[in-house]
Amino acid sequence: MGESTGSALVQPGSRCRYQGSGDRVGSVEIGPVLGTGARCLVQEARDTRSGRELVIKYLRPELSSDSAMQRRFEAASRALLALEHPSTARTFGVGIEPLPFRLVERMEHEALAARLVRDGQL
Repeated sequence: MGESTGSALVQPGSRCRYQGSGDRVGSVEIGPVLGTGARCLVQEARDTRSGRELVIKYLRPELSSDSAMQRRFEAASRALLALEHPSTARTFGVGIEPLPFRLVERMEHEALAARLVRDGQL
């Protein structure tokens, strides 16, 4: 992976691990954990140069040793770097060490479960 856009917030090969709130990676200040999923952990983040609100999404450590899983995460990250659409969050940077990660635009939204409770079946 290690590729990034011309305006990358984190340089290729940047050392990045699950960070504590207040830690920094390049110009990105890391915030609290927002959630975890089957494959990733997500933390709040903020680019201190632009003030842009982000999230940093890490491949879970137990999966990062799985070469097939790491290749899938890396391929998805490369595809997301190239994707621009109003309905998707933009990816601003990617890195691999020691855990694969990507920096993604933070978008506020309602959880699907809450919407289904409120509106019923979509």
